[in-house]
Amino acid sequence: MTKPWNAEQASGAGAPWRPRLPLRAALGAKAISVGDARKAGVGRGALSNRGLERPFYGVRQVPPQPPRAGSQARGRSVDEFKVLRIRQRRRILAYVPRLRPGQAFGPRATAMLHGLPLPVRMLRDTTVDVIVPQGACRPNAAGVKARGVPGRNFDRQMVNGVPCTPPELLYCLLARDLSEVDLLAVGDALITEADNYPNRTWFTALSSAEQLTSAVIRWSPGTGSAKLRKVTPMIRLGVESPYETSMRFHLHESGYPELTLQLSIFHNGIELARADGADLEARILYDFDGDGHRVDKRQFRKDVRRPRLLRMLGWHDERLTVEDLEPSPDAFVKYAHELRRRRLAELTRQTPRAEE
Repeated sequence: MTKPWNAEQASGAGAPWRPRLPLRAALGAKAISVGDARKAGVGRGALSNRGLERPFYGVRQVPPQPPRAGSQARGRSVDEFKVLRIRQRRRILAYVPRLRPGQAFGPRATAMLHGLPLPVRMLRDTTVDVIVPQGACRPNAAGVKARGVPGRNFDRQMVNGVPCTPPELLYCLLARDLSEVDLLAVGDALITEADNYPNRTWFTALSSAEQLTSAVIRWSPGTGSAKLRKVTPMIRLGVESPYETSMRFHLHESGYPELTLQLSIFHNGIELARADGADLEARILYDFDGDGHRVDKRQFRKDVRRPRLLRMLGWHDERLTVEDLEPSPDAFVKYAHELRRRRLAELTRQTPRAEE
């Protein structure tokens, strides 16, 4: 069918003529409001298609394309956390058409969009959180939870065209719902410049220790202020994973001396190791090994040789996995203290006595 010369007369309804578009071409990968879809030329019948997702009232979304046959290696396990993050980000962005002026995605939704570390219970929660200035009208939609923020603290930041909670406010708001160690992990992740931090969606530091400290002062005496005042001084630059934060936090809470982060050990000009944390006095290197150390053959072989080389230089190489920290780090912490005691005793015996 060709477009009539006089579209309004031909329609007989006074509405401008619009060409019909394929559903996926009109909607794209992003969620769209029914009103915007109609303006784009999508008919009512198409919008009533049962194959469309309806994540929120008045919102339509084309289902994701199924993976191609053979795109996933046979026998490869699926990372549950990764699947949860992808689903949650998709659901969060599906609410964009319903955000109103003055509203922004809340701290949990923003943290997921940034790829910040959150406990699994939050990753499994499908509720989309939104912040509004205290006293303003709050959204009342199924699957959405709104939180009022005092006007002196309320702020928004556009991220790829999406209104989000700024990093410093996000940190303060999360203090209500996170444990101390999980809050510290968020703080470390916000200021890190490491390009290998897992799941991150940004390439530079989102904030700084100074900015977070100033935000905590402004936030006081808001909810979670005591927790924020305790955790914020423990934030350190250079952390490369939330498990490094967890290891450092639990050792610190037990009275273990503070570790030196990302210490490089060289021999003959070659870097033998870069430890997540180092006890310089006891000459112990602590490293958390993720799955990459298990599935990468080159990394695995390097990890096998490394302890021998480090022992020759007088270092003890200690490797950790997630089971050392979850569900309880108590056994590891007890072992670390005993290891430190033995290492100090061993180093004392090796030190030649000064001549009298």
